[in-house]
Amino acid sequence: MSGGLWQSGAMRSAAAVVSWAGLTLSLVACADPKPPTERVAVVAEAVAPAFAGHKTQPGKEVAQVLHRGDVRRADPEAGGSVDWEGKLEGADARRTGPFFRVRATRAEVGTWAYRSDLTFDVEVPTVEWICGHVDGLAEPAACTDFLWRIRIDDNTTFAALLVNGLTSQEGQIALVARGRLTRRALPGLSRVRPADLGGKRYVLATTRWIKAPEHTGGTLVVLAPTPGLPAIAEVLLDEVDARDAVKVTTRMGELQVTGERIRFVGVRREMSREGQELSAVPLDETYRITADGKIER
Repeated sequence: MSGGLWQSGAMRSAAAVVSWAGLTLSLVACADPKPPTERVAVVAEAVAPAFAGHKTQPGKEVAQVLHRGDVRRADPEAGGSVDWEGKLEGADARRTGPFFRVRATRAEVGTWAYRSDLTFDVEVPTVEWICGHVDGLAEPAACTDFLWRIRIDDNTTFAALLVNGLTSQEGQIALVARGRLTRRALPGLSRVRPADLGGKRYVLATTRWIKAPEHTGGTLVVLAPTPGLPAIAEVLLDEVDARDAVKVTTRMGELQVTGERIRFVGVRREMSREGQELSAVPLDETYRITADGKIER
């Protein structure tokens, strides 16, 4: 994924795909007047580049696009200093100065991010405390190694345990707001990122699903970072439906996220079993934030 476009395709890692029937699952809540915290780095810019490579010579290609509120563990030793210019979410961008190795989770290899894009020594609830309040984990010990966090504001932190090939854990999401934790399962969860839409904070969660052996796809779930973590919208990212005996229907495209809207641009195709294109319908779907914080198409 490069720039502001999320490539959506059916051929994703099978490790990030689980069967699911919906998002309505039981909520679990707990309270602690003052959960223990740790100091981390938080992305301060709306978008920021992160690079793979060695600290003295990071790659020129953006390996990850970070967003305001992303929590990262920063190595105390800085890397080198380098100038960079390129595209970030479709816009020209430049960076210069020192960079640090940052990790989203303890298990992540990490990337290199510019110091100017980060705010250091920000306190957020510890992964041990969050994981300790999530009951029913298939592998509790793995939670502390793979937990992602997003800082929403001074009193609110979002956390997510993604589906991956290293654990058997299903996706979990949690919100810590003023010492109170609410959480629920989100099956197939493969990615999370913060987003500012219409002047409000949201979390965009990508899920992968299998409704039948011949019917798979991915969905973007827009989450409001409020107690209960309600899903206020869903956008179908990609789909392969091969249940028909004579044709295969697919949906592919790219997602663009701006300050006021979410836009999906792609195509819906029908192909014969012999590989002949039967139809191709261009898709251009826009989802906007309403005054009451909802999303409408």
